[in-house]
This record gives sequence, structure tokens and C-alpha cells, in this order.
Amino acid sequence: MAWNISKDRIVQREVVSAERVQAPPTTMEYKTAKRSGQASYSKYIDDGKWEGYTPPPLPER
Repeated sequence: MAWNISKDRIVQREVVSAERVQAPPTTMEYKTAKRSGQASYSKYIDDGKWEGYTPPPLPER
């Protein structure tokens, strides 16, 4: 189901979605860009994570 919500109306519709979604293509510049290391979250988000959660790694170069 998908909902389009505006101040004038709410439209509900059925959608067909792919079960296997591929990541979008990236450029060589994106792949080789300098990165600061492990991604981090704000304290608010971090406090809401479940114990033992490890964020996914950044893309390999």
C-alpha cells in the first residue's frame, strides 16, 4: 500500500514492488572518495538502538 497525503486529500493505492532490489549504480568518484571512517549517529538515535547493534561498514574503495 502507498499513501499520498496532502492538505486537501489522502489517496491510498496498491503498489507492486520488487522483492529483490539492487543498489543504484555508483561512480568511481564515489567509490574512491575520502571517508572519515566509521559512520556515526546522533546521541538520540544511538540511545534508541538495540544492544549489540553494529552499523554496516562503509563501501569498499
